[in-house]
Amino acid sequence: MHLPTHLRSRRRRGFTLVELLVVIVIIAVLAALAFSFANRARTKARSMQCLARVKDWSTVMAMANSDLGGGRMYIPDQFASIGPNESPFTLYWAETVGLGGGPDRNNGRVRDLYAYDEEYKRLIAAKVQEVRSCPCHDTGPNPFGNAGSAYTMNTFLQTGDTANGENAYNVFRLSEVPRASRKIYMMDTESNANQSMQAQGKGNVISNAAAVEKYHGGKINALFVDMHIEQITAQTIDNQWAEMVQRR
Repeated sequence: MHLPTHLRSRRRRGFTLVELLVVIVIIAVLAALAFSFANRARTKARSMQCLARVKDWSTVMAMANSDLGGGRMYIPDQFASIGPNESPFTLYWAETVGLGGGPDRNNGRVRDLYAYDEEYKRLIAAKVQEVRSCPCHDTGPNPFGNAGSAYTMNTFLQTGDTANGENAYNVFRLSEVPRASRKIYMMDTESNANQSMQAQGKGNVISNAAAVEKYHGGKINALFVDMHIEQITAQTIDNQWAEMVQRR
């Protein structure tokens, strides 16, 4: 059986160049949309991980400040460190890996109790490295966590007062801070930035916060003196510097 000529011609006809280009464009657009959605979802997930890390810090800091008593709060230059200038918060992180803590936590630094044996170094250095690092971006290898950090403390609140005798740490009294609910205690910063906001200076604090925003969906996590957490922008900090950062 032979098909009519006009049917045989239609049967052999393939896609035209225009039709192929239309299909390619549609596939490319769909792929771009899928990539964009996946990237935003990944950024959101990492931002939530970082928010959870700041919440963990708020718990540790609240415990340490509660034990300090007298309405006082620690405000050390190195809040995520071990060693000669060990952070007052290290003992509380030590509890989370089964070292120190309990009734002995106020009797000396973890390094005094464990004399820097290898097990101590492994466990505590790993914990300090973990908690000073933002899940959104790597702070780089630093086993003792004494230099850079993905978080920075508002050392503009320091008064020069100290606590804990021999192991003296800068402290301030909550009653001396006006509008504590609007005063930043700790916040995100660029990888390996200084742990002290005062050491960074206003310009670096703002520029580092702006750099971090791209990892966090346009905002950074800030822990305030009253221990609540907000997601804010670098521009907000810049505009409200006196209210949110400076002591007075």
